[in-house]
Amino acid sequence: MYVDEIIGKEGGTIRISAEDEALDQQMDFDVEPLTDESLLSMVKGILAKRKISHYIMVQNATHDDRSVDFMSEKVRHTLYYIQENGKVYRWPDVAISFVRANSNSVSMGTVIASSTNARPFNRRESFRISVNQYGALHFKNEPHPCMVKDVSHGGFAVIFDNPKIIPSVNEICHLTWTEEISSEPGKARVSTKYELEGVVVRQQARLGKQVVIGCKLEHAPDGLRDYIQRAQTSRGIVKEAEEKVSKSGVKIGDVKDLEHDLKVLRGEEDK
Repeated sequence: MYVDEIIGKEGGTIRISAEDEALDQQMDFDVEPLTDESLLSMVKGILAKRKISHYIMVQNATHDDRSVDFMSEKVRHTLYYIQENGKVYRWPDVAISFVRANSNSVSMGTVIASSTNARPFNRRESFRISVNQYGALHFKNEPHPCMVKDVSHGGFAVIFDNPKIIPSVNEICHLTWTEEISSEPGKARVSTKYELEGVVVRQQARLGKQVVIGCKLEHAPDGLRDYIQRAQTSRGIVKEAEEKVSKSGVKIGDVKDLEHDLKVLRGEEDK
């Protein structure tokens, strides 16, 4: 199906996912459909002249109270439509642009166009963030220590080291772990507890008697989205800083401040 054939016909969520592969960074924006009939009619005439027939119009996405400008050649944009029944439609590499009365006016809305049919959505394509922190997976009415391997909007994976018992496929599990961060130098660390509930979908044996358990999320809490976006942003900063070190042609020991910042971002050293 094309974007204009399904979106808005039934209840659901419209989501734009902007991914900068060079920085390993992704941000998601939920947007509402535009309902201004006069504006819709004006845009329809303009796009018809350009022979663009498959598109939708939405209200501007915002971040920090500002409209998000998606005009960047370095960023890939994927459109998702999540219906209330849980079915997901996906259109990769969509074209996005503002709608303005003239070049100097404020944007009145955003056009999202795609000439392709929706593609099947594979939840394992969800952007995964490495966690590598100790936590506990609760199943069979008991907490079991584990290493939280990674999380995504669609699921999570944990590692057990030589376990005596593991959860069964299709068993519901509850994961908890705590992250401690310091927002400013010299400030006390703040502990944030994360809790996720999922269903076991895979068991994978590793060398050394380790077992990886993969779970599909029943629902993604708001805190998880914040965690993933913050981790993605930090990863992008680290990558940029490492590239600066590499391009500078000097040894790490000669850029102590930068190396310290890298360790802080990786969680290897306190601020």
